[in-house]
Amino acid sequence: PERAGRRRAAPAGTGGATAAAAARAAAAKPHPPRTDPQETHGKKQSRPANTAGRPVSFLWIFLDRGNEGQYHKKLGIALSPKNLTKKGFSILHAFHMLKNRFFCPSAGTEQEDIMKQAVIDIGSNSMRLTVYETTETGGFTILFKDKVMAGLAGYVEDGALSLDGIARAVLGLMSFRNTLEALNITQVSVFATASLRNITNTTQAVSTIQRATGFSIEVISGEEEARYGYAGAMEELDLSDGLFVDIGGASTEVVRFADRQLITANSCPVGSLKLYRDWVKKILPNREGIQNMEHAIQQAMEGVIHQSVPQGLPLVCVGGTSRAALKLAKRVCHLPESANRISIQQLQQVCAALCASQKAAADLILKVEPERIHTMIPGLLILRHIVEGFGAGEMIVSQYGVREGYLCQKIRKAS
Repeated sequence: PERAGRRRAAPAGTGGATAAAAARAAAAKPHPPRTDPQETHGKKQSRPANTAGRPVSFLWIFLDRGNEGQYHKKLGIALSPKNLTKKGFSILHAFHMLKNRFFCPSAGTEQEDIMKQAVIDIGSNSMRLTVYETTETGGFTILFKDKVMAGLAGYVEDGALSLDGIARAVLGLMSFRNTLEALNITQVSVFATASLRNITNTTQAVSTIQRATGFSIEVISGEEEARYGYAGAMEELDLSDGLFVDIGGASTEVVRFADRQLITANSCPVGSLKLYRDWVKKILPNREGIQNMEHAIQQAMEGVIHQSVPQGLPLVCVGGTSRAALKLAKRVCHLPESANRISIQQLQQVCAALCASQKAAADLILKVEPERIHTMIPGLLILRHIVEGFGAGEMIVSQYGVREGYLCQKIRKAS
């Protein structure tokens, strides 16, 4: 208060009363709390000691100003600039919460490595990283997710993945490697689907990517992808009979199951990004482009879509296209946020809304799923063809899929 009084010295002729009043006012006004250099948003001067012997620098990136909500949501912690103030959270407190979630006090025992596992899926449209906490009995909990929209199917030239495409895959994997090293996750499994399976230079591309990143990559077959996707979805859903579909960037997997047993598993060489690249001249397709895509879908899925299954079966859907379709249905049909089912009529409403005009479609997709503005309509055309071809009763969107099926297969095989 005395220093404040001196800073607010009264002008000549006003006497000491004004200075004293200013001092009293300054004393009455609470001073802002002192900010530790470690707790500044995005402008870190220093970082805390790494008492557990684990790298922590990546956490400060997650807490950068302007990105709090996005990254905290990814990490499963409800922090934002607003509730950082309202709930008394500090950046240091957030750091401790994250550290306790991902790190154990012990110095990396073998048991700890087994209990924390990561799976990387190199897809044709997106590359995805998921970190799990696993149990010896085969159970799992998702701790962390990240993705890179690499669009590898767009780098295929004359049937081969180009050097630029290989470099794009390496860049995505190195980003994931940095995250995993920061989290001290050493048990990592990497697999590729149609992105590296449906190209003519699979061996060369895989070898180059492995040398550049240090990851061992397993290229799974189309049937394996279908089986893993179905197994992953069944970890969440309890269905005895139905159909399963996973629409990817360059392939679509279709499964028929009955009495909780897989009957058929097929992989079709058609996907949302492949259709876009082959038949769409601009961002959104015109009428001619839609007709060409519908014809291409019918040809690619000939022999897979048939009427020999009972009508009205539920269609279990996984993958980015299905999740985006659910988001669109929630907006167009005013479904509750908790909904994970779409009726066939609601799917038709979504398709009609997107095919009405390019302007209406662009506005809707940009509001709901902007990163899929170019692949949303091609993906929905595949989905609609499957629904109509099988006469499915409703769509059920599962949050689990091929990565969870792959993880469970590895855990149970190891045990």
